[in-house]
Amino acid sequence: MRRFLAVLALLAANLVAVAQPSTALELGQAGLISQGYSNVCAVNYYGELRCWGDNRAGQNDVPAGTGAITALESGDFFTCVIKVNTKIDCWGEWYWGQDYSIYIPASLQNRSNATQISASGAFVCAAYDNRYIYCWGSGGAGAIQDTYDYGSATIKQLKQNCVLDTAGAVKCYYPTKGWVTAFASGITQIAHSTFMLCALNTSAQVRCFENYGDSRGVGTITLKASGSKEVAAGSSRFCSIATAGTVTCWADPVQPHLGDSPLTSLSNVQQVSIGSWGDCAFIANELTCPSEFSFEYIGPDIVPDAPDSLNVGILENGQADLSFSYNSNQRHGKVSWRINDSSGKQVCSFAPDDDTWCRVSGLEAGKSYSFSLVGQNRSGSTTPRQSNLVTYCSPTPTLSINSIPTMVGSGGKVAISGSLERLCSKPSVFWVRSQEVGKAWTPWISRPLPSNLKFSYTQAITYNTKFEVKVVDRNTTLTSGPMSVLASMKTAAPWKVTYKVTKTKQGFTQGGVITVSFSGDKTYSATCALDVSTKYAFNFALTHMGSEARTVYFKVSKGVGTATASMRWNGDFAIGAACVHPKYANSVVSRRVLFKANF
Repeated sequence: MRRFLAVLALLAANLVAVAQPSTALELGQAGLISQGYSNVCAVNYYGELRCWGDNRAGQNDVPAGTGAITALESGDFFTCVIKVNTKIDCWGEWYWGQDYSIYIPASLQNRSNATQISASGAFVCAAYDNRYIYCWGSGGAGAIQDTYDYGSATIKQLKQNCVLDTAGAVKCYYPTKGWVTAFASGITQIAHSTFMLCALNTSAQVRCFENYGDSRGVGTITLKASGSKEVAAGSSRFCSIATAGTVTCWADPVQPHLGDSPLTSLSNVQQVSIGSWGDCAFIANELTCPSEFSFEYIGPDIVPDAPDSLNVGILENGQADLSFSYNSNQRHGKVSWRINDSSGKQVCSFAPDDDTWCRVSGLEAGKSYSFSLVGQNRSGSTTPRQSNLVTYCSPTPTLSINSIPTMVGSGGKVAISGSLERLCSKPSVFWVRSQEVGKAWTPWISRPLPSNLKFSYTQAITYNTKFEVKVVDRNTTLTSGPMSVLASMKTAAPWKVTYKVTKTKQGFTQGGVITVSFSGDKTYSATCALDVSTKYAFNFALTHMGSEARTVYFKVSKGVGTATASMRWNGDFAIGAACVHPKYANSVVSRRVLFKANF
């Protein structure tokens, strides 16, 4: 016990209090709460231990499987509990940053019947069977450092070297004096700072004395507060709650400058917890703590609002993705979600913290579906959120043209065949239109669509013609786009082209001028001869070194005519002539003559 108090004295000299209540946490029902040097641990509404704030020594890392607890105490950088199996567990470090992990003595690690625990600074004391007290701390090298027998199984509360027993007496142990009675009876609660013990009596008075744990024994007892219902202590100060809910605070005797607390400005306070970095208070079941400790909700779960929407994304192969989002909040706790179809059958479920999307399968084309989303936590269920009524359709229905000729003879028939896949609906018709060269598109005409979604269409053409096919699938129009078919003119005999070349010098001297004239023969097909008003186009070109340098166009009525063109040249060139009918394919008859330059 002497080592315990010596350690406390050393730590007390370096403690600084910064109290600024600013973070409200709804509790729902008051639970155990304890503060370390700069962290808070509390038992929430559901009996679960939660710790937050500074965690540099691991003092907030509640071990998995800790479960419900019956007692909670914090040292500067560690946390200790008594679990429901009456065994003690501690975690954190004696001193932060020194890799000096807290320990439980080997003889106590599996011992049951722990009934009280007290922690402060870097020291721990525990009472077993409400009688036997064992203490250990940072300098103990893993061993128990002090053992005390209270003499009877009547310990009600343990604070450092003092106990409150079931008879309402307060006794403190001193190495040179043994157990010394501080209050003979009438005490309901005790609290201990670093060097002072305060006791709340049945008359609602708080009386205190300096307690250094040495030969000085029990100091002078003084009245600190009246009309009180609770007293609490941190390392540097005490606070008392009056029956009216106001708070009075005072300092530990060796730290008189740290007695102020912002809790004194509050009213309707139900419970307080005093710490080195700040003080916490319950007001109307709301826990207010220093902003340094960040937010941690320990109250009952609040049922979240239903998400804004449940999204349905249609995929191929009878599948759909369902997804949603919601604004999570610590007050919601752990929320699980489920999605049902319109028959009430569950199709997806989401554990807390899972992704909020899933994939369903087995959807039938053309069939309509709706889904319902429900979330649930420990307080109840959300209002169901319905999705829009959706009809399963593939997002990529297709119209394929399987066969269409690129050219037919003039007056021949064009046969078009195609198929449809992954339609949402089952249309009964498809549509076709055409456009002859030089004319407008014809109106759409409908044709029956077989149930196997394979279609065909045949139409005779005289001139070059474009075709287009479309199908209307509910609100989606599928189209083939324009498809061109060329009409070939059958010629009775080839065109004859005659070239006449005038040379400026023998051997085509470089830089000379060449004049070319030509005429087209009257011989052409019978089909062409019927349309005597057509102006056939003859293309005349002089080509220099294989690249077209100049083209001269002219019109010849009834296929007869002449033209002249000239160009300066300085290398090999070619002369060509061609006949092209504007309404037919394969109507070109041409001839090219190559001339070599003589240098």
